[in-house]
Amino acid sequence: MDWFVAPLHQNPAARAWFLWLLRCLLIMDGLLLAGYAGAVALFWLGVTPRILYMLDIGSDRTLAEWANYLKWLACLILLWRAWRLHRAPILLACLPVFLGILIDDAFQYHESRGVVYERLLQLQPHWGLHASGVGQLIAFGLMGAVCALILGFGYAASGATGRAIGRRFLAIFAALILVGVAVDALHEAVGALLPWRYGGVPGIALTLLEEGGELVLASLAAAFCAGLAGVSPPASAAPLRDQAAER
Repeated sequence: MDWFVAPLHQNPAARAWFLWLLRCLLIMDGLLLAGYAGAVALFWLGVTPRILYMLDIGSDRTLAEWANYLKWLACLILLWRAWRLHRAPILLACLPVFLGILIDDAFQYHESRGVVYERLLQLQPHWGLHASGVGQLIAFGLMGAVCALILGFGYAASGATGRAIGRRFLAIFAALILVGVAVDALHEAVGALLPWRYGGVPGIALTLLEEGGELVLASLAAAFCAGLAGVSPPASAAPLRDQAAER
């Protein structure tokens, strides 16, 4: 965490705001995960015929999903404010990336594109995935290539401070790819192999890893954006610095 928060070290108020908001968001995430665990327990005990929908973190338009929609939207608003304050190109470059994440999360973009690519390219099942799952990987790959190009330009155009901030965002995006693509693909493959509803214990565990990981990463991203937006411009306060940038 010290590495992650290093760009805010010279701005105690922004650092304190980041840590306070992150703590609050993680508590909310913990409650959502606890609610999901409780709903799973009720289902396994036969109290409910299925996992209660609004508590099911693996379904769309549930409490956990709405929490993430709001976090991604907050990232966009706060990043815009941070860019207005500091004019670091990497902050502007991150805006379309977070917009893409919000659109994909809220409107299931890669799922719908997966079906399109399946039909267009006449895809076949591979790696334990359905043909549409292979199409989803292609959709993710195309989205990732565009985002990488945008972030590359923003990173190259930024100074040392902007690049230090950019490395934190790149770490978040890389972790999102891990849980949102790699774990998602593994989850689908396991679900196709196992006959139990929701994939049984392995499926539930992968749901917690995938969706719980996204909840936590969205909280980290929102809190970091809030910290950056809370830093006063250099004219009235110490500028953003990365004390570990040279190390």
